[in-house]
Amino acid sequence: MSTNSQEHLGFRAVHIQNHVRRRKDYKTYWRALKKYGLWQDPVYIALKVELGDRIDAVRERMPKCVVKDVRARFPNPPGIPYMGHKRE
Repeated sequence: MSTNSQEHLGFRAVHIQNHVRRRKDYKTYWRALKKYGLWQDPVYIALKVELGDRIDAVRERMPKCVVKDVRARFPNPPGIPYMGHKRE
C-alpha cells in the first residue's frame, strides 16, 4: 500500500493520460447519479432546458462539483487545456 495519502484517496500525479482515468470516474459518477434519479429530477430537467439541451439527449451534463472533483484528482499537465463539455 502506498504511503501517499492523496494517492490513496484517488489523487494522481499530473500525467498526459489522465483523461482516460477521468473518463472512468465520470462514468462511475454518471451511474451513481442515474441510480439516485438526478437525470429525472425536475430541477435538473429545468436547468437542461435553460441551457438549450434536448431533454431526451443521451449525454447528460455533469454537475460542476463532479467536474471539479475529477479534474482535481486527475489533472492535465501544464499547458494542456481541458476539453470541456462537447456542447459548450
